Amino acid sequence: MVKSLLAIARNLRQDGLDKLILLCVLVMLWQWQLPLKNLWSEETIEMVRLTLLGYTAIQLFIPLHVWIRRILIILLIGLIQFEVLGAYQLLTLRTVKWSDVILSWGASQYPYMLFTFGTWALFEIIRFLVRSRRRIIAFMTIQLIGLAILDSFTVLNLWKQVAWVVLAGLSWLIVDHFIRLRSKYPEGWRNLATYPLKLICTVGLLLLVIVVAGTSMPSTVPLIPDPYTMWKTWKGEAVPTFYSGEVSADTINARAYRSGYGRDDSTLGAGFDFDHTPVMEINTNHRSYWRGETRSYYTGEGWIESYSETLAQVQPVALDQPLKSFDLAPTVETTQLTATVTMRRNESYPVLFGAYSAQRLTQLDDAAKMGDISWKPESSSMLFTGKKDYPKTYTFVSEIPIIDEAKLRELKVERNRTSINRMNYIQLPKEFPARVKDLALSLTAGQQNDYDRIQALTTYLKSEKFTYTNEPDLSLKQSSDFVDSFLFELKQGYCDYFSTSLVTMARSIGIPARWVKGYVGGSKEGYRPDQYMPNAMMEEMAKEEGTYIVSNADAHSWAEIYFEGFGWIPFEATPGFTIPMAQEENQAAPVTVPDLDTTANTDETKESSFAFMKPSILTYSIMGIIFVIMLYVLFVRYRLHWNMLWRTLVHGHRPSSGQKLIVLTEHWLYYCRRKGLLREEHETLRESVSRWEKERSALAGAWNQLLPLFEKAKYSTKPVTDQDWSQAQSEMKKLMQRL
Repeated sequence: MVKSLLAIARNLRQDGLDKLILLCVLVMLWQWQLPLKNLWSEETIEMVRLTLLGYTAIQLFIPLHVWIRRILIILLIGLIQFEVLGAYQLLTLRTVKWSDVILSWGASQYPYMLFTFGTWALFEIIRFLVRSRRRIIAFMTIQLIGLAILDSFTVLNLWKQVAWVVLAGLSWLIVDHFIRLRSKYPEGWRNLATYPLKLICTVGLLLLVIVVAGTSMPSTVPLIPDPYTMWKTWKGEAVPTFYSGEVSADTINARAYRSGYGRDDSTLGAGFDFDHTPVMEINTNHRSYWRGETRSYYTGEGWIESYSETLAQVQPVALDQPLKSFDLAPTVETTQLTATVTMRRNESYPVLFGAYSAQRLTQLDDAAKMGDISWKPESSSMLFTGKKDYPKTYTFVSEIPIIDEAKLRELKVERNRTSINRMNYIQLPKEFPARVKDLALSLTAGQQNDYDRIQALTTYLKSEKFTYTNEPDLSLKQSSDFVDSFLFELKQGYCDYFSTSLVTMARSIGIPARWVKGYVGGSKEGYRPDQYMPNAMMEEMAKEEGTYIVSNADAHSWAEIYFEGFGWIPFEATPGFTIPMAQEENQAAPVTVPDLDTTANTDETKESSFAFMKPSILTYSIMGIIFVIMLYVLFVRYRLHWNMLWRTLVHGHRPSSGQKLIVLTEHWLYYCRRKGLLREEHETLRESVSRWEKERSALAGAWNQLLPLFEKAKYSTKPVTDQDWSQAQSEMKKLMQRL
């Protein structure tokens, strides 16, 4: 064990600079996790992370032949894939035979091997090709350009990633400079490397100043819009509502985002302005919510398509032909809804909007192509895959379920359901906060069926404990989980906050749920709330049938809960909103929510109000590093004075001039050692000085005055006077200047 540790230490000491390059490359590649988060599944991201860390660890700490290290990397990648897939329940081994286990394992590894081995290959290629200063700068510039493009032309905020790439690139250039110095001037490098702490502190302080200066710049509202906003505005399109990046109070106050149908839901929570631009008009016989897409994979920050959703079966659509659907059980009583949608904007959407639950498409305008439209049964979404010619007019026929609360309460709670892939709809992140589940359990305690449990959760979210606002105060946010921060810190937000909370809380207690986005019903054509209307007109407006104008301000999200034996039922958790659903008469009384004791969280809530005033861990770390560096500089600069003070405290009196001169000699010997003038153990001080003057002829005579004074203080019986002490100090300053 000791020999192994010594071998590792020797390996790091011999190739320390080369190992630092590994860390620089690791930091650079690590910054691409956020841009890829929306494209890759969570398990893929985790595999890539572990591959990067595992490869770096093997290269740093395993002092073996390169091919042995490569074999270890292959074995490590296999182990990473096996463990991650097992943790995400994506690897099911239903046999004990080793041959079948290997075949099953290999079949499940294929898509992920491309990512993990590709990551390893990319790391190796970078280390092999990027070896000159120009290539390092070019590699760093390419990454910065890529991140800048994504930051400007998408809704991602990648400022932190840019800062880390700059820091890693500068560090790489410094390490490369030292490697070249070691190669060209080995003697000079040996002298420089004699004092590694000074070298590390100097370089570290330089990089620290650059990073602190860059990250401490105040945030301001931009004077002109970014290119993405300008481009969308020029095309006459709404800027997406849902900001897909980290947000701050400055971002919210800038109010650069407008309401509308969000295309990216991976990071929810930014504020927005209401945009009342009409999107479509819908002529229908029933008022309804207009459904777009569903999402089932919650990341802790927002919603993305799961791996199974991406690979889900997609079917072609034919006019007036029934659509396969898993929404409702055949025995559920429904009422028919017919809606004709006419788009008012020249903009393409990923879906066609329709009421729940869509049964068939009966009409499509001539300009659109049926081949561009497909049906995804699992999520009940009508997809538009064309690049142009989005349908201007189309007609849906849907079946609205009649909600019979009594029958829903009688449904048996069966956790091992087979009608749907239940695992897709109870998924939660591994780091999902436990207090969210505890809250859901407290709210549903005493309820005997899933329907009443969901009603209890919905009633709680619609209670006065939460406030609806399109500009939540994100300075109160502390938790990294979107739902956790909303329920316990913010307690304010809009539909995304309430709907996501209902879905995740339902999942935490084992009830399948999914997140849906689309539009609310809209306003009837001719309706003006600011004008007086005759009674006849008011009666007309109260009717279900008619033409509704849907605007960007009507963009909305809600939850759908699955009940075995019935199907998916929409639930509205946002205060002030109600889903138009057909119900049986004489429904039971609403479910009441237990009055939870919230006094325990009072102090926590008050503290969160001032969270933005508390320095972060990073700030404390930087301040601590600066403080340690300052102490070290003060100690080195005034080392002689600290030594004198220590001797005074120990002996109880001020040292004599002779004692001070001996301490001064130790001080200039330490300074000589720092400059590469080493004293051998068998040499006297005069022998060492004679050898130094031979090795460095430019220093001949530098010790002519100091050496006799030291010998007088050390060996002579003659007293050392204050004049000798003053002369020694003067001569030492001259020696330090010559060195």
